[in-house]
Amino acid sequence: MKKVFSTSNIVNDKGFSLVEVILASALFLIIVTTFIGSYLYGQESTALSGSRARATLIAEEGLEAVRNIRDNNFDNLNNGTHGLSSSNNIWELNGSDDTTDIFTREIEISEINNDEKEITSTVTWQQTETRNGLIALSTTLTNWGKLSQQNFGPLALNILNVVIGGGNRQIQGLSIENISTSDVTIISMNMTWGSNTKIKEVNTGGIIWSENKGVNSGTELDIADQLIPVGSTLDFNNISFNKDITGDTFSITVTLSDNSVESLGTFTP
Repeated sequence: MKKVFSTSNIVNDKGFSLVEVILASALFLIIVTTFIGSYLYGQESTALSGSRARATLIAEEGLEAVRNIRDNNFDNLNNGTHGLSSSNNIWELNGSDDTTDIFTREIEISEINNDEKEITSTVTWQQTETRNGLIALSTTLTNWGKLSQQNFGPLALNILNVVIGGGNRQIQGLSIENISTSDVTIISMNMTWGSNTKIKEVNTGGIIWSENKGVNSGTELDIADQLIPVGSTLDFNNISFNKDITGDTFSITVTLSDNSVESLGTFTP
């Protein structure tokens, strides 16, 4: 019997091979395109993440700089929007913003009350051609130099303006604030310190206690009665000693007219 060959099988085999090649090529292109897209996206994401991390560090630096300014003098924290500058490792508020490379930083200071400020450090940059990046960090800073001395009684010791004067033998700029709801009268005062220096005079715009030879640390000083009305302060022009007091740490306790004793805290002028 004579065999008859059909070409249909050959055509079909060739047809399936061509389809397979097309599908394989398409799949390869999809894989390559996906890989390239993922790579480029990864590169862009890495760059964006790096910029965001750098912006965060700059914003954190802004908060720390303002904290240092507060430590020097709380009154330097003026309300408003500021930039920062540094000279000899000392920060100060300067202008309305400051720039580092592609990053612009603004420091916004707003008042919460007399002894608290809200600080916001905002950093912006050109993240992409069509989008800006932004990081904003906030904190609350207190007038710790004053508040840390408060014992939450009727009186608070204010050491913000304390300096050593009079040939390093005087404490100047000390004040006691009445933070209670009624008038307070101080009838005696006791100061302690570490050296063998003697206290000689207490002056609040007039001499309220003095001793020519001076008295030792811890001696009760029978001062002239000092009335401090509500919300006002008793300001000490100077507290004088017989020797140099540089480096001494002082503690102050006062007795009030009701015979209660208030410990006001310690400080090193």
